[in-house]
Amino acid sequence: MNKLKCYVNTCAYNDKERCYLDGIKVRGTDAKKSEATSCGSFREKTKNGNDNYEFAEEMPEKSNIECDAFNCLHNCDKNCMAKRVGIKGKEAGSFDDTCCNTFKME
Repeated sequence: MNKLKCYVNTCAYNDKERCYLDGIKVRGTDAKKSEATSCGSFREKTKNGNDNYEFAEEMPEKSNIECDAFNCLHNCDKNCMAKRVGIKGKEAGSFDDTCCNTFKME
């Protein structure tokens, strides 16, 4: 499990740079740099802030991260093994505007 820091202010699951989900999915099958990855779990906040997504009852301390970025040093059989993971995309409008800041080419 990883300590996840989310810098995507526009994500419905983000609360003060922490993710309410107990796990996320990072996309980027052929990625060779972090900008070619994305957070497949991203959901944009609604304008009025009343999101109807299901949240964990408590904010998880650590997250499971499923990873499709096969070229990443931290990917072990589709699971991220990095101790700390950062997702960036401050004002993202879709998952394509996000990326895994922790990606390192193998």
